[in-house]
Formats: sequence, C-alpha cells, structure tokens
Amino acid sequence: MPSCGLEDWLHRYPGTLIVISHDREFLDSVCNVTLHLENRQIKRYGGNYSQFEILRAQQVALQQSAYEKQQKTVQHLQSFINRFKAQATKAKQAQSRVKALERMEIIAPAHASSPFTFEFRTPDAAPNPMMVMDAVRCGITRMRVKCRSWKVSRYPSRTASE
Repeated sequence: MPSCGLEDWLHRYPGTLIVISHDREFLDSVCNVTLHLENRQIKRYGGNYSQFEILRAQQVALQQSAYEKQQKTVQHLQSFINRFKAQATKAKQAQSRVKALERMEIIAPAHASSPFTFEFRTPDAAPNPMMVMDAVRCGITRMRVKCRSWKVSRYPSRTASE
C-alpha cells in the first residue's frame, strides 16, 4: 500500500499521539507502541498493532493456563485435607496443606472481554440530502490541512446563510 501524507507526517511527528482507527494496515504502519486499558489498569506493548494482538492473546492463554494449573493444585490439596484432617497420623500434614492454601496467591481466570458493539439510533427525521459540499479542495501543505472554497448546505443550491 502506498504511504499517504498523513502516515508520513505521523512517522515524523516527534511526540506522542493517540490514534483511533479501524484500519489495521494503517495502525500497523504508524504505531510502534500500544497501550491496553482494561479493568482500570494500563499495560504497554511494544510493536505495531498486529504484534500487540499476538502478545495479548499469548498473555491471556498463559494466564488461563496458570489459573487451570493452580485450580488442579488447590483441588489436590483440598482433597488431601478433607481425607486426612481427622486422622491423628496425618493431621499435621493436613494442617500444613491448609496453611499452604492460605498463603497461595490466587490467580484469576483469564477474562476475555466481550465484543464491543455500537449502533446509532434511527433519527426521527433527517434532511434529504443530509449534506452537500460544492467546490471542495483539501490538501496538506507544510504540515497544515487547508480547505478552500467550500460551503455546506442542507439542500442543494442554497448557501449556508439561507
């Protein structure tokens, strides 16, 4: 895909920008860091957007695997405790496992966020046509967007003041 002026400008921009786009190729081209906001926490991922998605999926899979492994350990310890807590010969071992369960840092299951959906409500009424623009010329000159000779009207052949 040929590079557009906006992409060139974003590559040269020395600061930090927040970019919101649905275009994955564009995001891959202009982003080198992704900040992921979830559950009131922020996590930084280096690389383009596609790399972020791969790393995020790996992180979720690792967390889920660790959670499942811990759940098996908890079940095993709890089973031992339930079987032997009343036996005098094994009570000390059972108590040791109770303390191990209490000290264990709980791993939360991986949370796959639900897909985001958004819909505009149907308006009660809308002009037809919604917008008309005549003689519009836009471009980027010396890092500034310039638009000349344009008018917007609700109906064709009327000026904005009508």
